[in-house]
Amino acid sequence: VYVRSYVFAPKAQRANVTVQGENGFRAWVNDQPAFARESAAGQEFTFAADLKEGWNVLLLKVANSGRPA
Repeated sequence: VYVRSYVFAPKAQRANVTVQGENGFRAWVNDQPAFARESAAGQEFTFAADLKEGWNVLLLKVANSGRPA
């Protein structure tokens, strides 16, 4: 399962992104790898992302562990 979101930044800046879930995931910000975790097990993970001025793309690939989406 993929989740895509757009984030607007009024200026270039660093932002913290927090993800919580039951499955592993990978994250990209503006097509650059940002974070990966094989298993989440209900934990919360925070990583820093460099945002450019204007619109930024945050893409998450969530492992589905064999269950339907």
